[in-house]
Amino acid sequence: IVTGEELTIGGTVLDEYVEDVKAQYEKTADEYKLLSDDEIKLKGDLPCRVLQFTYAIVAADAKQEMECITAVIIQDDFVYIVTCKSKKETFNTYRAAFLQMIESIEIEAVTPPEATTAAAPQSPQ
Repeated sequence: IVTGEELTIGGTVLDEYVEDVKAQYEKTADEYKLLSDDEIKLKGDLPCRVLQFTYAIVAADAKQEMECITAVIIQDDFVYIVTCKSKKETFNTYRAAFLQMIESIEIEAVTPPEATTAAAPQSPQ
């Protein structure tokens, strides 16, 4: 899952945003356990925090246990979140591929659109 959006508060730093991501999972999952929180550098020396955690959603008659790697990247007041997950029992089969994919991420700098002028509409004669 890949999401990207403009930060609601410009100038938010990566560490602050990561804490918000952790808190969101803690609030929404019935069970949550952080396994690791590592900072890596992506291409172009772009900082990235990679979280690995387990979580479970528990219903009256079922329990879904997942393991997840989530990368959080902030560039040019945009946040990008890449989430790779699998059922807990199959996660290690995919872990290396998940990390390889995250480490290969490249993000282009955001270029503001050029200002344009539109001709005023002509009134009918």
